Amino acid sequence: MSPSKPIHRTDDSATLAAWLAAPLPDIAGIGPARRAKLAAVLGSELRRRDALLFLPDRLVDLEPTPGKALHPGAAAAFWFEASAAPARLARRGRALVGAVDDRPLRLLWFHPPPQNLLERFARGRVLLSGTLRADGERGLACPHPRLHPERDAGSRLASYPDLDRALGRRFQALVGAVLESWPENIDDDRGLRAALAVLHGLEPGDEETARRRLAALEWQAFQRDLEAAQTGRPRDGRPVDVAGRLAEAVERALPFALTKSQHAAVVSCRADLRAGRPVTRIVSGDVGSGKTVVAALAAADVVEAGRQVLLLAPSESLAEQHAHNFARWLGGRGVELALLTGSVPTAARRPLVERLADGRLHVLVGTHAVLEPSVTFHDLGLAIIDEQQRFGVRQRALVTSKGLASQVLTLTATPIPRTLALMLAGSFAVSRLEPRAHVRDNVTTRAIGRDREALVLERLVAAVDRGERAF
Repeated sequence: MSPSKPIHRTDDSATLAAWLAAPLPDIAGIGPARRAKLAAVLGSELRRRDALLFLPDRLVDLEPTPGKALHPGAAAAFWFEASAAPARLARRGRALVGAVDDRPLRLLWFHPPPQNLLERFARGRVLLSGTLRADGERGLACPHPRLHPERDAGSRLASYPDLDRALGRRFQALVGAVLESWPENIDDDRGLRAALAVLHGLEPGDEETARRRLAALEWQAFQRDLEAAQTGRPRDGRPVDVAGRLAEAVERALPFALTKSQHAAVVSCRADLRAGRPVTRIVSGDVGSGKTVVAALAAADVVEAGRQVLLLAPSESLAEQHAHNFARWLGGRGVELALLTGSVPTAARRPLVERLADGRLHVLVGTHAVLEPSVTFHDLGLAIIDEQQRFGVRQRALVTSKGLASQVLTLTATPIPRTLALMLAGSFAVSRLEPRAHVRDNVTTRAIGRDREALVLERLVAAVDRGERAF
């Protein structure tokens, strides 16, 4: 499964970026149906870079561990041989007694395992993996072990998010084929290919070192993209004639008063619009801090000035939520708003696009569907991107290409300290909102290691027992 030394040669003028942007090759076992599943996860274009940068969430080392080296708490692969027929465990579960070498081991299932799985154990030694635990005087137990083909012994199996086990195996092989075709004339002195091979479980190596190498390369690429964006940014924009009357009417109708930081963010957005500076302003705040209200008031200023607004969200559910809120705040005030997502049928999309192009539609809320070439604006004045970290540089550039927007407003719940914001964003402006407006007890966010997962579950159960809600 390990990629061999690259033998594929391309024209010397080829660049790594161009090679990575090429479509994925065909591979045995991935037909049209499976390619469609991959497209749903990786994106419809299915390029080499989409596959290489879609990393597994875990690697299972299938180098079999000798029985004497097994111990409670270990996640290991091992050769198991049953010594008795399956026995009933509790109500619906099953237990199977056997051994790894001469070390007793009991397999446990808390619901009935498939019959064909039990038949495999009757044929002799099988390759399993799982997390071991102490089993009293019996020795060791392995709940819900995972069965592997014998040919996988000694390999590292990658588990990819949103891909089932069979497709994950094929996808790992596909990544191996892509890495095997790495062109000789593309210098890999930065170690990109080697790091990707380790992270996909195709070559031996230290995962943390490979991850750090990939992170460093991503940082360098981000800096280059940022420099290109800064260089290509227009120096002169069109001022927006902001009167503020519509926004003030919307604000008066709100069932709450703006916080000090929300008001400051609105004032800053209004100053950017009036000055016509082509500024990208980041509005950063926790969930519930009122980023959407700030965006709606900025949109009201732009619409009142006779220009249009685009709000881009990363998912249909979030786009629908924004469309509902904007319609509730701006609707009934002469503002025409529409929602455009991938699920909008062609018959309904055509008149929507026509109204947008001739200026009758003031606010368009949508997902990636708004980036299609057929979607054009009469006079785009403000582009709002929610959860901007979920969109790539190219996608954000497509947003601004829809019109000479004098301002791009990006919303994010990711905390951005001022020093980090200056380092990442350069001349981008940042408005930081206070934690969760109008909520007495704010949320505390903590990172908990997987080794303390049981503690997290205990706290969730305790919260539910107290009558609280938990997610």
